[in-house]
Amino acid sequence: VTYNIDAFVEGDVTVRDVPGQPTTASGELRVTRGTYRAYGKDLDIDRGRLICTGGPIDVPEVDLRAVRRVENVTAGIQARGRLQKPEVTLFSEPALDQANILSYIVFGTSSQQRGSTENAWLAQAVSALTVAGGEQLIRDVGGTLGIEDVRIASGAGNSTSVMLGT
Repeated sequence: VTYNIDAFVEGDVTVRDVPGQPTTASGELRVTRGTYRAYGKDLDIDRGRLICTGGPIDVPEVDLRAVRRVENVTAGIQARGRLQKPEVTLFSEPALDQANILSYIVFGTSSQQRGSTENAWLAQAVSALTVAGGEQLIRDVGGTLGIEDVRIASGAGNSTSVMLGT
């Protein structure tokens, strides 16, 4: 299962498993080249890293930047922070508003060149991006690492767990 990522990965992660203690990991995996499929489009991965800092193996950091280039516009998605709940943002060069960035990612044109139905979809997609982006990103990275079943589960209170399985 690939979960929207097609990439070549390199790096080293050292895993430490001591009975009675949490499994820990340190090291980094990097995407050397690849694509991330978002909104039905393949975006080029400019930067992709999974960083384990010596803590529990299930709380790595992620740093992902995937882009679509259309003429003189580069539009993309960026995710940074803890893998369980990364900060997912849209960006562009030159700087555009969020609806236009998503329009370039999905349609390859600005939102001014789209119809009203497509613009309504863009507005909904932008607002949903930060909610759904974290969980999908976790699935994508897990798939790249060969983990077949990756999901977020809510626990008591405000706790959240990442479930990993093969």
